[in-house]
Amino acid sequence: MDLLFSRYYPGPEGSIPVLILHGLFGSSRNWHTIAGRLSEKHSVFAIDARNHGNSFHADEHSIESMSADLLHFVNTQIQTPVILLGHSMGGLVAMYFALKNPSLVKALIVVDIAPRNYEIDYSREFNGMKNAGAERAVTRKEVEDAMAEWINNPFVRQFLLMNLDRSGDNFRWVLNLPVLERERRNGIEFPEIDSTFSGASLLIAGNLSPFFTKKDTDLFVSYFPKGNIVLIKDGDHWLHHTKQAELLSAVIEFLKTV
Repeated sequence: MDLLFSRYYPGPEGSIPVLILHGLFGSSRNWHTIAGRLSEKHSVFAIDARNHGNSFHADEHSIESMSADLLHFVNTQIQTPVILLGHSMGGLVAMYFALKNPSLVKALIVVDIAPRNYEIDYSREFNGMKNAGAERAVTRKEVEDAMAEWINNPFVRQFLLMNLDRSGDNFRWVLNLPVLERERRNGIEFPEIDSTFSGASLLIAGNLSPFFTKKDTDLFVSYFPKGNIVLIKDGDHWLHHTKQAELLSAVIEFLKTV
């Protein structure tokens, strides 16, 4: 099935397309500002992953299945090699896709994730959304107040609320919550693959993020031998929100070399 996406203009004719892949619980709308800036030099496609945003819902949710979706997208919508920019779950998909389909990837940008499995408990996020009573709520504040019982970080609540859409007089989650909860391990497990990607590669991480450690440097370079790593000072996992200017600067400087 086809993925839904937002395309940003006016990328110069003949420029290499940039495909942006969001993280778990995210969507293409999280990257609107960055996509707009990058479109000054490139055609940019911000994509909604399966079970997220406006894309289709499916019973399977894994790095392999999302990579297959991306392959279909590149073959049908782009038909030329692309630059991949992936954050978190989207970064895992981007890395796996580049390793599996190197001829289709001109360059790779990964944001705050390493090519390995992660032990992360998202039970608070799932419980917060499931028990928020969105289908009965009249205002978004009602939903957020209910979520606060499970999620005490207001930034995380606001991030998740970007997935709340109006449905008649009430609301609904656009995320496929039952499948994402059931398959949550598969969405953050990097598949075993005996391959390397020899193209230009960049990993941008927050130096305060728990998602990237010193040990991950050698791991990243083992898969991506031309890889460079940029650490953003005082950066956390949500660099596209909390350190947007620094992230943009690192991405733009890298794209000048591609």
